[in-house]
Amino acid sequence: MLLSIACFVLAIRVDDFRERVQRERASYWASGTAIFTNAWTTESGGPTRLIIKGATWSGFESKGCRLGGAWKDSETPLAAKIEELRRHEFNALRVPLALSGCPPEADDELEQLIITAGDHGMLILLALHAADAREEGIDENGYIGGKEGFTKVRARWQKLSARFCDPIKYWNVIGVDIMDSPHGMS
Repeated sequence: MLLSIACFVLAIRVDDFRERVQRERASYWASGTAIFTNAWTTESGGPTRLIIKGATWSGFESKGCRLGGAWKDSETPLAAKIEELRRHEFNALRVPLALSGCPPEADDELEQLIITAGDHGMLILLALHAADAREEGIDENGYIGGKEGFTKVRARWQKLSARFCDPIKYWNVIGVDIMDSPHGMS
């Protein structure tokens, strides 16, 4: 399930995220070298300094276009897998995606992951990782080529942002990796 661990330090504590999200939009901003959020507040009522401990949860970038671990076919519910990560003090997931080649229902499964992760205080970073999930042996480093590649990447992000940029419903989507190793683009 977890293929690589992303950087980072200690997980933040999330006690009131559900109530907080329903009251106001979640915002994230940088000051100096720190990132802050209003998704949770400190005891004094101020913003929380965001410290991320994350993992990559692969699957949506591969030929199967399913979240790794095949949680829908598993005896273990997705929420239980996310809670296991929380018990190990993870608070963020990087989710690699394919630029093309996945059926439309893959985005429905991605939505379920984002919502379930948010219900458990888990942050999400979406990352376009592979050019086409249908092709075996495709250049996994992201070669998609020039202007045409730029157009494809832009179209995919427009589709993803139209669906997942609601700062209340998807409060936990904190960022994107526009295209992993996008050589060949101008």
